[in-house]
Amino acid sequence: MNKIYTKAQLAALLPKPFRVQDTHYAVPAKEIAPANERFGRRSEASCVALQNGHVLAAYSNHTGVHDNSKGHIACVEVSPEGDVVSDERVLIETPANTMNVMSPALRRLPDGRLAMAYSHREAIESACRRILFSEDDGHTWSEPVTVAEGIYITGCHDRFTILSDGRLLLPCHQSMGWGQTIHVRVAYSDDAGANWQLSEPIRAPHVEPEQGRGDHFWLDTGILEPSVAECPDGSLLLVARTAMGTLFSSRSYDRGTTWSSPGSMEITSPSAPGHVSRIPGTDDLLLLWTPTFDLEHHHFGPRRTIAAAISADGGWSWPMERRRILVHDHDHGVDYPSLLFHNDEVWITLRRSRGPGILDTAVSTILLTPPRTWFYD
Repeated sequence: MNKIYTKAQLAALLPKPFRVQDTHYAVPAKEIAPANERFGRRSEASCVALQNGHVLAAYSNHTGVHDNSKGHIACVEVSPEGDVVSDERVLIETPANTMNVMSPALRRLPDGRLAMAYSHREAIESACRRILFSEDDGHTWSEPVTVAEGIYITGCHDRFTILSDGRLLLPCHQSMGWGQTIHVRVAYSDDAGANWQLSEPIRAPHVEPEQGRGDHFWLDTGILEPSVAECPDGSLLLVARTAMGTLFSSRSYDRGTTWSSPGSMEITSPSAPGHVSRIPGTDDLLLLWTPTFDLEHHHFGPRRTIAAAISADGGWSWPMERRRILVHDHDHGVDYPSLLFHNDEVWITLRRSRGPGILDTAVSTILLTPPRTWFYD
């Protein structure tokens, strides 16, 4: 039976609106990879806990702010207090005759090794998702294994799920080339990442540009940048970005081999990615996403707000009383969350632009470490 709220009760549950001049960070943010003169974009990070008590943060270093700027993947170690405590080192150089490597996704495997997936991008018409492994806690890495390849197949950073039975999942998105309609495919491995298979495509409607707008206004049509979480009943929830004003979801009941047709989650979002994960030791799912939408805005809404929500029923509902604003920054663009459950905290990285727009001027990585209790208070 649905609960009926009075107007006063509903007003108490709804997040308070921010005035245009407001800037709000639920906890202090620290820059762990600030942009500099050599690398104008250092972003899309992923973190994993190390045996020495530190956290390894990997991210992409781009010579410019565009996705297609030359770039490599670098890393630093971060102390439990959130401070960088090592020199930066390069994990994956930009291979010869390629455009860049980017979008790392770090995890510790059940056998104790570290694994990192990333996008190997030769050109705007050619890319693949790869993975490599470390047996010495990130000091040295194996040769890469190709996870998924096609005309153009890649994935968002920090999207890497390890199921309770040990199956590895890497959600990817694929198209016929840069700027074409995109669909989702999920790669899965049952031999600790040595071999991979791909699910059938998950497709969403193509969005046509409004006459006179130009194709640049309606970028990334279809469904893309998926994130996957295992639900308490063993089913899987996939959350993905669309150009239709809401996040879309799909479900799998066979460990990611097949997926349902995607549909709207009825959670407002511009064309920006969300991040879904299971909170360890609970049946709850945690969603991080950009909640603002504006049809007249580039990419359908500014990305200056990051919200968090908890679902206690496998992602079928996300009650208002379990939604909170993590960040609202009037002066900077903030988007592309990553997430690591570390001790009693939730380590969240975001990319933050120097200006209020998307990839505006220069882009850095910031770290927030709210306690888990913050999401429930």
